[in-house]
Amino acid sequence: MRPPKVKALAESWFEPQLEECRVAFPGAVQRKLGDAASRGMAHSPLTYGAVEILAEKEVERCGQIFLAGYKQAFAAVSNPIRSAAVVQVKRDLEALLSSESDRVLKSIQYVREACKPVPARDALALRDRTQRKLFAELDLFVAKLNSERRGQFFKRHPALTFLFATGSFLFGFLPQWGASVWSLFSSRSLVPYVIEKIPVLEKILVGFNWNFITMPIGFGGSFLLIWLLVRPARLDRDAAGNVIETHEHSGNFKD
Repeated sequence: MRPPKVKALAESWFEPQLEECRVAFPGAVQRKLGDAASRGMAHSPLTYGAVEILAEKEVERCGQIFLAGYKQAFAAVSNPIRSAAVVQVKRDLEALLSSESDRVLKSIQYVREACKPVPARDALALRDRTQRKLFAELDLFVAKLNSERRGQFFKRHPALTFLFATGSFLFGFLPQWGASVWSLFSSRSLVPYVIEKIPVLEKILVGFNWNFITMPIGFGGSFLLIWLLVRPARLDRDAAGNVIETHEHSGNFKD
């Protein structure tokens, strides 16, 4: 899945939730100002400091929503996540956090004007801690997701796995079958005949035992076939065990 597709999936997930946050934030600021006014601190620099903390929490809340959206999008991808996709997502997160930081600061600008002079942080300082935190969480999530997906080719492609296993199993008997079929057409051995026609292969074919190649492949295919046959039965046993355990817990709750 390409990064634009991941971005579209993420946006479709987090956009509705962002609207709720953007609507709720001004109300939180007004409640904070109302509390400050009741204590006679409506124009205190401490009041702006408290509102700025709300703004930082708002940026972090939006950032977590952004990250959750990209996690949902990555979870929908069956293959391991490439590093280029992660880099692009970090750029998107940085741009989104920058936009939200600017929005939040503009929404509390009137508080800053009322409480001057006050030390105030810019948009970069407001989102810096959140951005570093989100990047670390994203790297950890992708690393865990990729570690779970590596080596699961056989599970994701059962039909192709069955064909591969069957072909590997049959390949183990190729030398015997090949010799039997060749004997139907000629009384001479296959290897001497091939060497006679292609002299370059003499050093390769003379004294070489093809079983060193075919037998390991055949054994591997055999084990894979056995695994494919045993796995459904094991899954059925696990499912049955889960059902029994669920019923037991239900009975305990009724008691």
